Amino acid sequence: MHWSGTNYVIRFQCKRDNRPLPYDMFVQFTKKSPDGNVYIERLQYDKTLMEARKYLICKFLENRPVVTKIRSLGFWALPYDGLIIGLPEGIKIDAQVFGTSGHLSEVLQRVETILEHPNRPFTRLESDGLKLGDGQNPKVREARVLVLVNNWQVDVVALCREVPNKHFVITNVDLIQPGGYATIVENLSNAEGTLGTCYEFAKLRTGRDPMTAIAQRFENAIVEET
Repeated sequence: MHWSGTNYVIRFQCKRDNRPLPYDMFVQFTKKSPDGNVYIERLQYDKTLMEARKYLICKFLENRPVVTKIRSLGFWALPYDGLIIGLPEGIKIDAQVFGTSGHLSEVLQRVETILEHPNRPFTRLESDGLKLGDGQNPKVREARVLVLVNNWQVDVVALCREVPNKHFVITNVDLIQPGGYATIVENLSNAEGTLGTCYEFAKLRTGRDPMTAIAQRFENAIVEET
């Protein structure tokens, strides 16, 4: 069968089964009603990916009579892509967890307009652009759990001293030398109101070197192998 015949058969099969053609560019919005019916809207894709993404987000969230309640809201930029999010006008979102790329304080200020409870502290706040100055932002300081995600530009030891959060998660532990952990503990000991503070260092291959450095800094410290 030559190409035109194959092309005809593929088109017929896709039309019969309500499937998209494998070589046609399109945007598809699919939703399922409470009674089980599936609604599919398919448009020819002739715009940029950013415009298509905005269309689908607006289509999904628009015309909602009540506040959209979700557990986690994230604005993460793709590599070599800008952090531009298209949302319907007047939308309100109730989210307890928030994560974002870019300048954290600036994004937090902009996102206030879409939050149903802009003054409520986040249970978890994640950022790949957290800077020392963000430690003065009330929304950062009040987050129940603060997460530093793969930020290679910030001094983690200084950041631990700057932010007052009781639970701080750091994922880029390779930036911290063993002596840095001892400095973090020393800063906690010298500061007031740090009782109950938890620093969680994710993906730490071994705790032996940090614990040894801490033991060497403080008297009567005991390091146990686990």
